Amino acid sequence: MADNFIHLHLHSQFSNYGMKDAISSVDGIIKRVHELGQRGFALTDHNGCSGLIDTYVHLQKYNKKHQTDLKMVFGSELYYTYDVSIKDKSYSHILFLAKNQTGLENLFKLTTEAHKHYYYKSRIDLDLIKQYSEGLICTSACMGGWLKGDNRESLIPQFKDIFGDDLYFEIHTYQHEDQKRFNAMVADMSVKYDVPLIAACDSHYVYEEDYELHKAFRGRSKDDDEDQYYASNDFFIQSEAQVFDRLYPQFGVDMVETMVKNTNKIFDQCNTQIDFNLDVYPKFVKDGDVKPVFLQALRDGYKQKILNRVTPEFKKQVDERVLHEIDILEQVGYMDYLLITKDLLDACRKRGIPVSQVGRGSIGGCECAYLLDIVGLDAIKNNLYFERFANPNRVSPADVDNDCSQVRRAEVIEYLKEKYKYVYQCRTFSYMKASGALKEAARCLGIDKDIADAYSKKIKSVSFDDDEDFYDDELEHAKLDHVNDGKHNELFKLAKQLVGIMTGFGKHASAVIVSNQDITKYCSLEMQKDSKTKEETYVASTNFKHLESMGFLKEDILGLRTLDVIDDCVTIAGVKDTLDLINLPWNDEKTLELLRKGDTLGVFQMKSYGMTQVLKDIAPKSFVDLISVVALYRPACILGGTLQEFIDRRNGKPFEYLDPRLKDVLSETYGIMLYQEDIMKVVQVIGGYSMAEADTVRRAIGKKDHDLMQQITGEFIERAKSTGTDPEVAQQILDMIIAAGSYSFNHCISGDTVLYRDKGRHKPLTVAEMYKTMHDREWAKKNGHEHLNDKYRRYGYGKSLSMVDDRIKINDIVDIYYKGKNDVYLVETEKGSFVKATMKHKFPTPDGIKLLSELQVGDLLYTKGERAVVKDTYNLTDLERSDNLPTKGQRGFQRKAYSPTRNFEQSIEKAKQEQRPCELCGCGYGSTRFEMHHKDFNRKNNDLDNFQWLCVSCHKKEHYKHGRAKKGDHGYFINIDKIKSIMYVGIEDVYDVEMAHPNHTFVVNNGLVVCNSHSQSYGYMAYITAYLKAHYPLEFYVATINSEDGNQEKILPYIQEIKRKGIEILPPDLRHSKREWTVQGNSIRVGLSYIRGINKIEKPQEYTIDAIFSKYTKLQLEGLVGSGALDFLGDTNELMALIPEYKSYDGDRKNALAKIDEWKAKLMEHEKLMSQEFEHVTPKEQQSMEKKKVSIENKIQEWTDKYNSIVLIESPNLTCKTPVSTIRYKYLGCSFEDPLKGYNTNLANGRDVKAIICSKFERRTTKAGNPMANILDHNGNRYVMWSNYLVELECGKGYYIQVYGDTIRKVKPLELKQNTP
Repeated sequence: MADNFIHLHLHSQFSNYGMKDAISSVDGIIKRVHELGQRGFALTDHNGCSGLIDTYVHLQKYNKKHQTDLKMVFGSELYYTYDVSIKDKSYSHILFLAKNQTGLENLFKLTTEAHKHYYYKSRIDLDLIKQYSEGLICTSACMGGWLKGDNRESLIPQFKDIFGDDLYFEIHTYQHEDQKRFNAMVADMSVKYDVPLIAACDSHYVYEEDYELHKAFRGRSKDDDEDQYYASNDFFIQSEAQVFDRLYPQFGVDMVETMVKNTNKIFDQCNTQIDFNLDVYPKFVKDGDVKPVFLQALRDGYKQKILNRVTPEFKKQVDERVLHEIDILEQVGYMDYLLITKDLLDACRKRGIPVSQVGRGSIGGCECAYLLDIVGLDAIKNNLYFERFANPNRVSPADVDNDCSQVRRAEVIEYLKEKYKYVYQCRTFSYMKASGALKEAARCLGIDKDIADAYSKKIKSVSFDDDEDFYDDELEHAKLDHVNDGKHNELFKLAKQLVGIMTGFGKHASAVIVSNQDITKYCSLEMQKDSKTKEETYVASTNFKHLESMGFLKEDILGLRTLDVIDDCVTIAGVKDTLDLINLPWNDEKTLELLRKGDTLGVFQMKSYGMTQVLKDIAPKSFVDLISVVALYRPACILGGTLQEFIDRRNGKPFEYLDPRLKDVLSETYGIMLYQEDIMKVVQVIGGYSMAEADTVRRAIGKKDHDLMQQITGEFIERAKSTGTDPEVAQQILDMIIAAGSYSFNHCISGDTVLYRDKGRHKPLTVAEMYKTMHDREWAKKNGHEHLNDKYRRYGYGKSLSMVDDRIKINDIVDIYYKGKNDVYLVETEKGSFVKATMKHKFPTPDGIKLLSELQVGDLLYTKGERAVVKDTYNLTDLERSDNLPTKGQRGFQRKAYSPTRNFEQSIEKAKQEQRPCELCGCGYGSTRFEMHHKDFNRKNNDLDNFQWLCVSCHKKEHYKHGRAKKGDHGYFINIDKIKSIMYVGIEDVYDVEMAHPNHTFVVNNGLVVCNSHSQSYGYMAYITAYLKAHYPLEFYVATINSEDGNQEKILPYIQEIKRKGIEILPPDLRHSKREWTVQGNSIRVGLSYIRGINKIEKPQEYTIDAIFSKYTKLQLEGLVGSGALDFLGDTNELMALIPEYKSYDGDRKNALAKIDEWKAKLMEHEKLMSQEFEHVTPKEQQSMEKKKVSIENKIQEWTDKYNSIVLIESPNLTCKTPVSTIRYKYLGCSFEDPLKGYNTNLANGRDVKAIICSKFERRTTKAGNPMANILDHNGNRYVMWSNYLVELECGKGYYIQVYGDTIRKVKPLELKQNTP
């Protein structure tokens, strides 16, 4: 049934500009409006227009897919202020809607002006509104709108003069007394000034049940009361009936009907669209044909690189390839693009700005780009495909990534602006990822921050420095699944809901838009602060991918720090003009050995712990192996098992090619598809695809375009059959291709599968029915499941069973995902259990997890057995009596004799006397009941090292881990059954079921247990940096350290590695050190900028105490002295004590000199007066003038005597001396000598008693509220101190520590050796 209400005040996640405001996704809004039967909606996000074009694109796709005709109105909610030239916070909301194309242009321009006057909000005044009012409708917005002030009655006539009949007042459905009073006032103003009313909901989330999620996203804990504005659950996308229910009690049916009709009136007036065929592309050749210029540039490169330099056979290959590329480049209009890029890179080289010699992105496959000197790698020699860069079938624009110096990137952009004028930096959109979602969920649920931090650290092991605008929901969910241990299901459930919500905007690190005209006609420019420098800049507000599609040129100019490191390294080494980085010996043994050892600190993309382990496992023997490592170390390969499979096959694990033809294609990668080029090769060989068609498949897989992939699936099988491929083999190959572009390999089961439900009165629904009930309310109503729709949305899908260790137990269903259509097979066991699944679905077996494609008839599967009934009792013949034994009347008590064991009882008594805290969670003694735990769960083993003192909560958890069942949670026993048959059924809708427990198994209704579910260019950069580290180690270290700009935390790992390698590090010395680190002979000299408190510093004219101490500030002197940079002047402690003395002495001297100068100036002025007036005054006045002169001279002499009496105490009396190592740690974060050499460390045994220098002492609080501390020693080892052992340690000082594992039990300060300062 049609719903006549139109939402004209609606916020999406694009409203989260500088604040957490809305959680409605664009797709969620569109889907909900369609579900309600409404004709469309307006998008009116806060502060700008970032979401308008994106929403328009999504809406067009939705209309095409669902055969609908939904329409959107373009709008924005900005902030009105009296005068934008006055910077204050007196602003109020104001909302605009675009009636036509002129209105849309003015909306973009008005928003741009609002951001030019940004002050906490994007602000506009009446002058700006009047200037850009044509084609716009204006409304009063919410309670925070411009009608809220006392000046409303003076504003209304002015707005009416500007907008006439296009001015409306909003009545909101928010059920709060303040809103009702405000609505009444607005209605009165409407009558008084004849301004029509519209109903509005101010939607910030899609469904009513999203209220709690919205609350969590906004940073309010689960038990907090909401703030006044969100006190009631009314900010969702409402139906016409819900609007009426909320408004008619106050306004009556007729008035509400009028408000609803007015929303339709506005909706019908507003008709705008986005043009994706704009003539805005910049021209390299402004007047005339670009082709002759392009061909001439190609000829120049051809002469330099090909002619008379290659074999006739290779020249023929180049000729054919280049002619083919020229034809395609002309068809797709890329000649200007390549010439602009060439011009940009040539300008960088002329200015000495480091740029990448390799070339990144799909342009690497363009031989013309190689001849034009855009990339340094020959596409033909490196087997790179041109069709990845350009082909007539490619819809998305080509990809050219220009890497340049990070330090000088601004110069590159400035050159573009000078040449093309209309150049704009781009906006990025950040989304909540797995780690942040966990922390936010923990805060909301009141779960200890340390727990979320621990999970977040595990997530970092599968997280990478992807492009800042890269985001994938599936990847983030896979990360959460990867670390979920089943202990905090509610935490992970909320985290998954939070994942993917837009959290803010940023400035893209590389993308810039180039146009031939002002962009504000087509999108707004909005203010964006740089996250690092806090510098304000204006960016194109729309996603650059849409701007590309509209016709704008996007250039990627990435500031890459590694290029600065490489340039500095070869400059310091003196080989900048002789070492050809693009033609290095690519199988240099010294470089490969460095990589095999994992000696990769500072090597591009290779320095993480995980990457070094992969390098050691793979042990690259060639440059090709290194490229494989770069391709494999990605979340998809790690989480999906491809990385380990590659390592196993490389180390000898046997494998077979699905088709003999694949051997020629995948032999270098052991039959695994690692690169996108591999996908293209396979579909060419197996399916007979052209290169352009193969690229379409590659893009569908890479971008996870499910609609296009579904279309390709059937086509590939048919085309593979025509080349003689068995249909089953073709399906398996297709599964391989799809898996190569996926983060998960666990899809899928048939939609008619029924999950096992332990309880329930109603007939169980199939997986497909459960999914539709949750996601399609109309379907749920039609099929009598409306009550379940409400229940699923509020509480989730409920529970099923999972296999947990050796039992089957109740577990939460987290989510169900629709995965399209696929070939399905029926698996049936001998005892009658069965399930329908795809060949890539996983099953737990006694031999581990296996894909269905790996199973055969006769293999064993798990099924559900009988309910387990286990009595968890204590046997007093096995246990020694203690406080934690059940007494008479308690469950588990048995009348049996016991044999007391002395160790057990004495250990309990000792723990009580010491008031020892829990050894697992650290909670203090007395806060709860404590018990002695047997670590091996053998109560007869009463050895002292088998005891663990635990609080009752931790004790229970340890036993639960070991199999003890909670009350009512004994579950079912597991049976084993044989596979009777595996039969092909056909193509069906398939789904993936996600369960809460990390084993991710579920049980179907009949009892069966199943499971749910840029390399080459980076390789070159990695190899170049590894080569430099291997052959020019000192220069490489210096260049890398200097690139960190004095950041001690990042530099310390390099210092430790340099010391391990026996390279001498010379401490800072004011006489010899420069601002940056330098190579001095076979040593490295520390730079002055590394010293804490010093950034830029000028050298003194002479190196004396007076010259140095008078030149620098107290803070600079402390840094210089503390770091040892002034050791040539004397003892560190004495110099440190001298600083305040000298500054006092120097201050007194300067003050005295200033006074002398002051009185001398007065004397000169007085003598000048006397010379002019002495003869014209009376003798008495002359006498007075003489006296004043004498008085001034006396003052000069007084201050001169004071100046001469100021004496510097050059040897201050030191009552005690601080160890020099302690001082060094304070200012350098480390010591370049053995920090322990000045201490007596005879008692250290290297096992449980150690001698350390405390590098970091961090106090924390346990979840029980008890104090604890984390300690970092001078070697980077980490320790913990619980409350009963807690002793404050001073950073930089030495201590003996007695440890048990990583827990410090006792602390004693180290004693200095005699004669040690």
